[in-house]
Amino acid sequence: MSWIILIIYLVMFSIILIASPVNSDEALLNKYKDRKNVLLQIVLRFIVIATITAIIIIANYLIGKNIQKTLDILLPLMIILQSQLAVALITDVVAHRIDRNINRLGYISTVLLSILYLSTYNIENTRYLVILITSIEIVTLILFFVITSIGTADFRILLAINPISIAIFSEYLCFSIAINLMAAAIYQFVIQKKEGNRKLSVPIGHILLLAMLIQVVLKVVI
Repeated sequence: MSWIILIIYLVMFSIILIASPVNSDEALLNKYKDRKNVLLQIVLRFIVIATITAIIIIANYLIGKNIQKTLDILLPLMIILQSQLAVALITDVVAHRIDRNINRLGYISTVLLSILYLSTYNIENTRYLVILITSIEIVTLILFFVITSIGTADFRILLAINPISIAIFSEYLCFSIAINLMAAAIYQFVIQKKEGNRKLSVPIGHILLLAMLIQVVLKVVI
């Protein structure tokens, strides 16, 4: 089931990415010249991120570590995070925009895989955790309309990564969520300090995704 979700995700992701109007953003075109180069840069970053992740997992296996049996769900999750991160590294960093449909596809897919993870591996308090996922998603959606100082793409990314923290890191839930938020806050502070502007708008979506991806990779190899 997890691979079916991943295949559907990848097909829809590819279609949305190719057609996305964000790829024609003036800031992106100024840096990468045309839409084809924007797409190429996203693909290249995805390949690099996926390659690094694969090397870490394979190296861990070769030195005698056991691969987590949950890899059948964690691997699709990692691929989704990698693709979302690749997009954010280009469109969010350069143009401060991420296609909303790519974000939506991301959080719908991670929610489904997170619930599948809970039901497949009979995690203790599964029903409670599913309710918690639902509750946090609703609260995040409410905050989306209340808080204006955080970018809409960042909220959608939180919708994607919070269910992963709840499902996979339930024993360390607060710690997992705190790592993501602290990484983003530190990055924002460093960039604002460097630019000498505490009110500077700093894209943090890629940092949130990277922090979550690192946690999932560590879950696999440790």
